[in-house]
Amino acid sequence: MADLHLVPNSHGRLTLPSRPRGPWRLPTYSPTALNQHANCPEAFLHERVLKTTPAEDQSREALAKGSAVHALLERYVGLDPTARTRFAASLAGEAARVLAAQGMPATSPGHAAAVAEVVACAANGIDVLQTKFAGALVLVGEQFLDLRWDRPPAPFRLTAKVDLLAVFPDGSVESLDWKTGAARGLDQLQNVICRLVTEANASQIFAAHLPSGRPTAIRTTVCHLGTRTMSVQEFDHPQLVAEFSDIRARIVGIEQAKANPTPGSMEWRPQPGPLCGWCKYAHACSYYAAPSADGVMAWLDDAPALSL
Repeated sequence: MADLHLVPNSHGRLTLPSRPRGPWRLPTYSPTALNQHANCPEAFLHERVLKTTPAEDQSREALAKGSAVHALLERYVGLDPTARTRFAASLAGEAARVLAAQGMPATSPGHAAAVAEVVACAANGIDVLQTKFAGALVLVGEQFLDLRWDRPPAPFRLTAKVDLLAVFPDGSVESLDWKTGAARGLDQLQNVICRLVTEANASQIFAAHLPSGRPTAIRTTVCHLGTRTMSVQEFDHPQLVAEFSDIRARIVGIEQAKANPTPGSMEWRPQPGPLCGWCKYAHACSYYAAPSADGVMAWLDDAPALSL
């Protein structure tokens, strides 16, 4: 279980203080890291082992909009009820300000459309908080939570960013993950890890609000802000044991593969796909190389013109 200590920050929320490192450092795995390895081991190798210099991110605008939405909802949670009303009434101005902080000022192409998209997503999130979470005793904003597993053969640390935690009068706890991209299938791995780190820390975060000292139930919720659709999962302990066993096996395999950090080897085989051209490490990939625009099937230029 994580040794979590809570201190108030300037917004009156609870955050994690820095803590000294142990005598040895556990390798850390997040849902993003494990999903990246599952999708393409070589991309994982370049980013997290070899520290290859990435190419410029081609999805900066999407990242800026997503970060802006998360920042607005994080601010909203930290306000008192009166300030929340004022904040919700001035979302457009707040969105423009946050986008500028993300490197997208008013002079940027597509700025007005980006502001409108951020406002729509943030408004959906606020509506969710005002309805689905209206009965919560406490709302705690963004937290980085972890679970440390120090047993052989490969000790590790699981970590996840939880966008919102809530405790309800019945003693149940709910984690919430805001999604701003296109709605895809349920990310089981992320939900399992968020569930595990929430249980590892909930008793300490909400000690004053859990009469029995532990949550009566833990729900893991994902909200797609573009469509305001939500999925809720509850896992029983046999499910969690099975899922955690799978995670441990995957991490053991990755840690063993680190002994041979060679791009293109069997341990780090690339997984070519339609998104290779968008990968930040395509320039260093042992498989993928961008095709040249010159001389590619030049004989096609000699084909007779079509008469339409």
